[in-house]
Amino acid sequence: MTTTNNTEPAIEANNKAENNTSLRKEKKTRTPSSLGRAILHCIPMYLIVITLLVIALPKEVFYVMNGKNPSEYTPVSTEGPHNVLHSTKNPTSNSAQLQDSSILTVARLTLDSSKEKYDSIKDTYDKLFSVIAAIGALIAFLGFKGVDSFLTARNNAEETLLRAQEALETAEKALSQFKDFVENTYPKDNRAEINVMTGIVLRHIADSYRNVVSLCNPAHNLNSDENLKSYLECALYYLNAVDLQDGIDAKILTRTASTKGNIYKRLDRIDRAHELLKDFTIKHPNVNDDGIYFNLACYSCLLAKIASNNSQHHEAEKYIQQSLHYLRKSIAINDQNKAAAASDEDFEFMRSQNNQAYLAIIS
Repeated sequence: MTTTNNTEPAIEANNKAENNTSLRKEKKTRTPSSLGRAILHCIPMYLIVITLLVIALPKEVFYVMNGKNPSEYTPVSTEGPHNVLHSTKNPTSNSAQLQDSSILTVARLTLDSSKEKYDSIKDTYDKLFSVIAAIGALIAFLGFKGVDSFLTARNNAEETLLRAQEALETAEKALSQFKDFVENTYPKDNRAEINVMTGIVLRHIADSYRNVVSLCNPAHNLNSDENLKSYLECALYYLNAVDLQDGIDAKILTRTASTKGNIYKRLDRIDRAHELLKDFTIKHPNVNDDGIYFNLACYSCLLAKIASNNSQHHEAEKYIQQSLHYLRKSIAINDQNKAAAASDEDFEFMRSQNNQAYLAIIS
């Protein structure tokens, strides 16, 4: 126990030492890059500040720094009062010369004074303009980044606001659709689905009744059986109730049409079943259901058989071509329909005619 307690602090100390060493290495590796970025960022600002200092210093400082005498660059008048009297001889001429030289001296002094004032004012304005320009450059350097950041932030905020508004509109639309689904669509589809299932159940009851009667009394004429007919017509009643409603789901409508076609076939109204499904494909072109096309192929083949029995060979050929067309579309959607078409009794007429196109499709 004591050994483990003594070794744990040592392990912790080693871990801390390794962490400190790794931190030092990270600092060494990170310092040059951060220092370089800082230098590159501050160099323009330092240059502008140095420029301001250089502009603000008087010219004499630069003369002294260059090892020159400032008096050499100071304009001095070559004419002064000590140069006025050249000779005391000839007082008359001297007085005239003295008067002329005094006028010239005053004029020269006035010109020199005006020139010095002009030069001084010009230097002052030059310095002021340079200082203003340098300050403007400094403000621009320090301000452009802030302005750019502000504009970028404002654009990002506007884009975020637009996205938020779009998300809010989408959410409100979704909420409205959900409320409509809960209050209207779901109850409507639910009732329609119940009606369809009731029609399907009644169809199965009719089929069961047909099978039982056929086994018990093979000689019974089922085409005139009122019980069988009542089951099928009751199924149509529930299925027709679905068509009376608007906004029903496409899958429910597809199942309704397919079931109604089956019932019309059982009522020996094959032409009505064929017409019903054909109209459905025209009204709902986006519904690509293999069962609808397979049933259409069956009904077309049955109509071809009826037309052939009535010696309407041209009409029979027309229905055969329709049957082949719908059968191809059904198999293209669901390949399993190929095997179903090979054994379905509704295609017995084309098999008996040895129709090569039909045999090629199912092969």
